[in-house]
Amino acid sequence: MLLSPIIIHKCYQLLSFYHYITYLGWFDSDIECTIGNCILRGDSSVSGTQCVGGIVGCVGSANIIQCGYEGDVIGGEYVGGILGRTAARDRRVTKCYVKGKISGKDIVGGICGSSSAISSYVIGNVISDSNCNCGGISGIGHESKYCYSYGYVSSGFGIAP
Repeated sequence: MLLSPIIIHKCYQLLSFYHYITYLGWFDSDIECTIGNCILRGDSSVSGTQCVGGIVGCVGSANIIQCGYEGDVIGGEYVGGILGRTAARDRRVTKCYVKGKISGKDIVGGICGSSSAISSYVIGNVISDSNCNCGGISGIGHESKYCYSYGYVSSGFGIAP
């Protein structure tokens, strides 16, 4: 059976929730998909143990384009404001933003825990309990460009300016 890619486009959600679970995000999928023009904002907090993101927790192969998340993201490992983790190295988070605090134990990034970002930004603090794998844009990544992070980045080593 041949499946065509899934496209999620122009979603908007005002949030007032608190979630705690493993592998958490609004969209999680192991198939190829594109998620675009989604904005999730409000009094929100997303929390989990692994692969936690404001938009996507864990995905096999996704492009995430022009999405925004406003709220806090709290997790264990693979934690990001937009995306926790993707398995595909060639996928990107593009033209996205995050406003909120992103925190976790390891592999924590303001935009993505493990992926690359292009033309994206973070306004808020990024905090990791570990001594490594923490970044304003990506915890561990491939290539990120044209991005900025406004806030402090803190790991087990201390606070980076």
